[in-house]
Amino acid sequence: YQRRVHGDINERIFEDEILKNLDEASVMSVNGPRATYMISRLVPNYDNFLTVLRCIRVWAKRRGLYGNKFGYLGGINCNILVAFVCQLFPAASPSTLLHRFFRIYSTWNWPTPIQVNHIKPNMPGDDFRIWSEDYDYHDKMPMITPSYPAMNAAKSVSDNSLRIMTKEFVRGNEIMTKIIAEGGEGWSRLFVPSGFFVEYSHYLACHIICAKDVREERAREWKGLLQSLMRFFPDHLQQLPIQNIHLFPREFPSTKSDNTYSCCYYIGFDMDHTAMRDNEVNIFQCEQEFWEKRLSYFKSDPDDPEDCFDFVTEPLRFKTLPDKVFDAIGGRSCAKMMKDLAKEAARVKKESAPPAPSGDAPSTTDPSGDGSTSVGGSLMATPAKSVSGAGGDSSSALVTPQVGSSAKEILSNTLATLLSTNKKLSSGTTLQSLSKRKSVDGTGHMLGESTMKKSRIIRDLISFGGDGSSKSKINHKREVPTLLPDTNGGVGEDNNKNLRPVPSITWNLAK
Repeated sequence: YQRRVHGDINERIFEDEILKNLDEASVMSVNGPRATYMISRLVPNYDNFLTVLRCIRVWAKRRGLYGNKFGYLGGINCNILVAFVCQLFPAASPSTLLHRFFRIYSTWNWPTPIQVNHIKPNMPGDDFRIWSEDYDYHDKMPMITPSYPAMNAAKSVSDNSLRIMTKEFVRGNEIMTKIIAEGGEGWSRLFVPSGFFVEYSHYLACHIICAKDVREERAREWKGLLQSLMRFFPDHLQQLPIQNIHLFPREFPSTKSDNTYSCCYYIGFDMDHTAMRDNEVNIFQCEQEFWEKRLSYFKSDPDDPEDCFDFVTEPLRFKTLPDKVFDAIGGRSCAKMMKDLAKEAARVKKESAPPAPSGDAPSTTDPSGDGSTSVGGSLMATPAKSVSGAGGDSSSALVTPQVGSSAKEILSNTLATLLSTNKKLSSGTTLQSLSKRKSVDGTGHMLGESTMKKSRIIRDLISFGGDGSSKSKINHKREVPTLLPDTNGGVGEDNNKNLRPVPSITWNLAK
């Protein structure tokens, strides 16, 4: 009897009549399974849909794009995006669908909505909030659920998160195009972990802190509230002279508290030196505004200890980041290697750049200290030249970005290079010799594949287990990936259109 009752309820949940007399919260709670069921009925080939969907979810998690409450993609968002592509190409294979996925969304004209079903109007007697393009014009990345009532499943997407996801779509499209051109080789490049912790010159650790003696229920409420509001914090930072603000939607242990419910999220950004001028960045003021506007309504409980909840920000640089954040990319040594390669590329570009014309030309400096040069506030870096040694092949370079590529693009390419390899590198000198070794023509850049084998300049800095997990100790019996060129589709492009004007006040470093 119990099984028959539950079976009837599970079947009835997909019928529109079950929504009668339900409040808005209940309607939204059942919209998830209803939308998932509807998508399974709308896609032409469900097996191909599942294959592509699994790939997209892995890609989103690896690239730091998975987390609906942070303004990125969630499970239902991935379902709608993949289902839309499957409807456009009903007879395509999974590999073709995956390529089309990135090609379509890398050039999609947002906020044009993604719809896999027609929008059904309210039935007689219903007064649900139906999504409308005229009324919901402020939505950044509308993905409309196919079930009744139609809702935007990507309501939390902001300008910052849309910019980041669009760049990742572009990167995925370029990698997929290259994979197809090479006959289906090198699929692992698409799923390389994000290089977030080596791409930016500055980081902000956002600690969600709960005291040890606070009740578990209250600690869970505080953590859930902060997680749901973290996507708004980058908006408060936009008043500062900074650019390329990026919230990374992955939870890390907090260094400020050892409570189980304490955690930390990181925001990366670069300084906009043109807008900054002689001012200093006051992040503490933004933190206070965020607290007063978003967190002040969190009601205290008489049983709560004093000062049991807190939200603290901590400015960091690459050298001061905790080791835990580098685990996904092979450890701090791998991250340091990527930074050094970017510095070397920036140095060569500075040396090879033509002299600035006379007049009030913008000066090129390296204020961030991370090897990237700043021209008018935008981070730029130099292309790494491919120079073959005696009998070497100059076509297989370690990193070959185009002129004007940003430091982030070089770092992302280098990360893909380091983690997509399967050949064992010969032992040799230390990492520092990478920037000092001279090639045959004396330019200071080598990095043809055959030249690297002959120069023997890199030791096995990273070892990978059979399951892909990184090991902290050097194991020369492990195989390290082959260094291959790669592109990332403009990850380093600068975008200042979302920055607010800098207030004409003097910034004091309060923290």
